[in-house]
Amino acid sequence: MTSQKSFKNNFGFAYRTGLKSNIAVALIQFFIGALAFVYVPAKALFKKVAADSASGKIESYNVKNDYSFYLTDNMQYLRYLLIAAFLILGIIMGIVTFKFMTGKKTMNVYYSLGIKRTHLFTAKYLSGLTLMAVAIFLPILADVIMNTVKLGMSSKLLFSALFYFLGLFSLSALSYSLTAMVFSAVGTVFEGVVFSGIIVSMPAIILYCVQSFIIRLVPGTPFGVVFSLSGYSGSEESIFNKLPWCTPFTYLSKGLYQNMYANAKGKIAGYETGKLVDWTTPDFRSILLWFGITVVLFFCAMIVYKKRKAEIGGFIGKNNVLNFLCTFTIGFYGFVLAYSFSSTYIGKWPSLAISCLIFAVIYFVLDIIFIRNLKLFAKGLYKLPIHLAAALLIFTFFATGYFGAASKTPKIEKISNIKITSGYTSYSDDAESDSSYYGLNNFSFSGCFYPSGEFESAADKQKILDIHNALAKCGLLTVADTYNSDIHPMYIKIVYTLNDGKQVKRAYYGVNQDIYNMLLDLDKSDYRTARLYDAFFGKYKTEAQYSKDDIKAYKDAVEKRDLEYTSQYNFNTYKRALQDDSSTITFYNKSAFGTELEISSAERKTLLAHIYNDISTLSPAKLYNPTETYGALAFTAAPNSFEAQDSYMSSDYYSGSLAYATGVAQFDTPSQSAPVIYITPDMKETVAYLKELGFLDAALNTKNNIKAVYVSKISDLYNSNNYTRYVSRLSMGKEALGQSVYPGGEYQYKSTDKNVIDKLYSVSVMRHIVSIQDDYLVTFEIVGEENEKTAYAMCISGSMLPEDIKQQTDGAVLNDNSNFGATPNSDSNA
Repeated sequence: MTSQKSFKNNFGFAYRTGLKSNIAVALIQFFIGALAFVYVPAKALFKKVAADSASGKIESYNVKNDYSFYLTDNMQYLRYLLIAAFLILGIIMGIVTFKFMTGKKTMNVYYSLGIKRTHLFTAKYLSGLTLMAVAIFLPILADVIMNTVKLGMSSKLLFSALFYFLGLFSLSALSYSLTAMVFSAVGTVFEGVVFSGIIVSMPAIILYCVQSFIIRLVPGTPFGVVFSLSGYSGSEESIFNKLPWCTPFTYLSKGLYQNMYANAKGKIAGYETGKLVDWTTPDFRSILLWFGITVVLFFCAMIVYKKRKAEIGGFIGKNNVLNFLCTFTIGFYGFVLAYSFSSTYIGKWPSLAISCLIFAVIYFVLDIIFIRNLKLFAKGLYKLPIHLAAALLIFTFFATGYFGAASKTPKIEKISNIKITSGYTSYSDDAESDSSYYGLNNFSFSGCFYPSGEFESAADKQKILDIHNALAKCGLLTVADTYNSDIHPMYIKIVYTLNDGKQVKRAYYGVNQDIYNMLLDLDKSDYRTARLYDAFFGKYKTEAQYSKDDIKAYKDAVEKRDLEYTSQYNFNTYKRALQDDSSTITFYNKSAFGTELEISSAERKTLLAHIYNDISTLSPAKLYNPTETYGALAFTAAPNSFEAQDSYMSSDYYSGSLAYATGVAQFDTPSQSAPVIYITPDMKETVAYLKELGFLDAALNTKNNIKAVYVSKISDLYNSNNYTRYVSRLSMGKEALGQSVYPGGEYQYKSTDKNVIDKLYSVSVMRHIVSIQDDYLVTFEIVGEENEKTAYAMCISGSMLPEDIKQQTDGAVLNDNSNFGATPNSDSNA
């Protein structure tokens, strides 16, 4: 029996040898910590001079003017590198500490000392854990001391430093304990290294695979799609954002970012917006959770080590459970990656076949590596069908939309209100609808079209539920499905707010014409009908009516990026632009020539009444997809003086404002800030009144000097880099005028012949809902008085384009017109 003294000596021997053998790893960890928590803060804390931001003059610097504490910097970029480094160092520490298990000679030496396995394991385990704790603690302690000297002691500093220490220590302790358990179960260092790396990544791999399959297979999923106007960190819907505590790579992400420093007033950068918010005590719950998992891993490792057979040391492939688990994990990861990449381009079933092939290849490679015995490999081939069957079962679960559950809509009586993507720009729409572009897929330009509105009546709810059911019936569409089809390449996003305050989000890509018509019919919904009337005749606030509290509320909303306030504020600007006599009204004809209307207050009211009558009575198809347009009336209100012009809430953010260049207007869509009404022959009251004012005929006949015209087939642009520039905006019914026309962009046909220009000018429309397969983009080149060149674009329906030009355009190579005004070889003057 081992004496107490003998135990102490043997335990101490194992502990001391562990410390000596692991010191190099601890020094690396200490060095990384010193860089992050000594070198980086020291540069800021002990800075004596700095350049004035306005004048550039070198002046004395007092760090107290900027910070209340400063632990480190650049965590918005470097936190994942720091997380990965401390996880990897934990694995390395585990390898160095427990590799003795794989050597028979080393094991025999320890066993000859008479020390029990549990005592040996505990001594070794504690040696590595001690070194990691010290290596992490010392740089952070030095950081706290520097902060105390320069900025003073505070609870913010102590709690933030404690979060950094416990968080980073929990990372290394987790991967260290996991490595200890793996080494207790395998016979070689190679297996210990590979299996530890795979298993520590397994939670992230699982979440990634689940999200990828949801995005690629489940119709209506919000994951991978942005539902907000803007977001500083993780603005897209993501399973990682919803479940950050589930993986070692994400549970510290928010805390590391929010606790790196605070300004002199104790404010920090908000995680979601990047705007200043008050510092709050860090949330330690995720750290405690993973510490709990670490403790469980420690005891599991000890139990596995106690039952370990000494004869497996030095032999590979002795743990069938880990072999199976790790082979399946990597194989399934490859399966999902292959499907996610290929399904965008070649459809579901060919992608599934490729994914199965990739899985099989990964299985063959890994199984041979982990077994290294061809006979055993051949004998174990029965596992491959099991792996594939499991992968296909998981695939089936997601491919059927959770066996049909994903297609269900909320019950109408449980819905409080609904927001939905318009699919076009309504004259009654919120500014959110004007945001950004439509996405090609879930990974690019997905911050496209904010769902807007407050549809509350039973009739409105039913209309949107009908749209939702129609979208669900179409199933999952991808970019590949929109090739050579009339499916509109756009996202439709729906947000249900239930009676209990919870939200249900859905997003569908690809809209056929029948569903698009249903979206257009929402223009006659109760919500938009009331909204349109309010826009033209409702009360609005002028700047003089904004109290100090109102201005403070505005500035607070800017800082917090309050989207609800945004909608209200900018809709007031929309009404002011329409109704207030101080706002300007400019008519732009099809040549983009602008003429300002100088009319009395009574005439403005009469004009608005006629416009409202036309808009409210015309069908959405005639209103938003006219066969002819005369021009556009642009209403512009000066921004309030207290507006933050550089903020996302400024007028310019939404409207693009009216910028003038040689008489050419460059404006965006109808929005709260600058409503733009397209005048068509069907708007009989408006046209008649403009003529009565003696205005319309002169405005139509005064044109800019058009020198050339460029024609492009929309379906060809769809596959070019000009997709987001032209097609996406036209697809949702936005005007082409002034839409970043490069100028000129890519084209297939060019002419400088006046007859051709006049012919194409006459059949072009300023507003159009594009049929990708049938329609054409037309760009007109304007030469100003000083020979400067600008351009604007319109659209021509395929049925209206002259046949000879159509033949020269269809199938022709797209020419790059980046050298605007140059004369390429493909010019036509016919």
